[in-house]
Amino acid sequence: DILFVDFFASWCSHCQALAPTWEVLAEVMNSAATASVDTEIVGREHEYSKEDYDAAVKLAMPAMIAKVDCVVHKDLCMDQ
Repeated sequence: DILFVDFFASWCSHCQALAPTWEVLAEVMNSAATASVDTEIVGREHEYSKEDYDAAVKLAMPAMIAKVDCVVHKDLCMDQ
């Protein structure tokens, strides 16, 4: 199994800059897991390309995406 973990803090400018990338990765993996691409997710068009989707589908098991708020879970984030 593949697991990506987004350790973030709401005040962190680097975390804010990477947030759209994490969202796209989560959308692509979710779509690949269900083997379908809806025309819209939460009222907006997909933000990933057909190539991104095709690459995700090629994975035998789409990756799981997790998100940890380092403000709330400071000890966990400090350990990682």
